[in-house]
Amino acid sequence: IIEKEKPKVMVLSYPSNPTGAILSKEESCKLHKIIKENNIIVISDEMYASLCFEEKYYSIAQFEDIKDKVILVSGFSKMFSMTGLRIGYVCANDEFINSIIKVHQYNVSCAPSICQWGAYAGLKYCMKDVDCMKEEFIKRRDFVYDRLKYMSIDTYLPNGAFYMFPSIK
Repeated sequence: IIEKEKPKVMVLSYPSNPTGAILSKEESCKLHKIIKENNIIVISDEMYASLCFEEKYYSIAQFEDIKDKVILVSGFSKMFSMTGLRIGYVCANDEFINSIIKVHQYNVSCAPSICQWGAYAGLKYCMKDVDCMKEEFIKRRDFVYDRLKYMSIDTYLPNGAFYMFPSIK
């Protein structure tokens, strides 16, 4: 597909919604090679990165030699269970940030102060709580997974986020 379509941009979303899938180290390395060899810009949605379970999370932004091609999008709403309080951030090089600002300034005035204070408090006081929440999500995931398997419903065991995606065929 890469050779035929010659994409300029690739959008990644891991852990994935709705499956909870994450990239393995090998898959990340393969993607890195494709991105580097084909000079592809990557928009990496990592909103659920703090909710990876047993496996280590491998961000495409971790590769130093392509970081100028990566636009990492994440936030605090999922990390701190701030339901409905949307606040996020973007990490990218100056060229991308300057272009993003041009669009952003006309679409959003600012994040509401309650979201800003919530993110601040989360970062300052609640990082250990993120691990506790993750453990609770693992228990819930395992319970739902076991129940679905018991009922002979085919499903995939997610490695991140808090979604279960059973087969409905």
